[in-house]
Amino acid sequence: MASRPHTTYKKRQKELQRLEKQRDKVARRLLRKAGKDPSLETPESTEEPLDGPVVPLDGPALPPDPVAR
Repeated sequence: MASRPHTTYKKRQKELQRLEKQRDKVARRLLRKAGKDPSLETPESTEEPLDGPVVPLDGPALPPDPVAR
């Protein structure tokens, strides 16, 4: 009768993922500390400007209602 290993395969994989994530976090922290974190940089705008008038998010501006006075 074969004995079971002390750690299961699934448990070992989970532990390896945890260690990898921990290493990644340390690397990101060091990059950020050195000021070289690529995720903090703003990418250049690759979008083309829209044609037409710019409308505010609130909707088109309407002239004031003369009757409301």
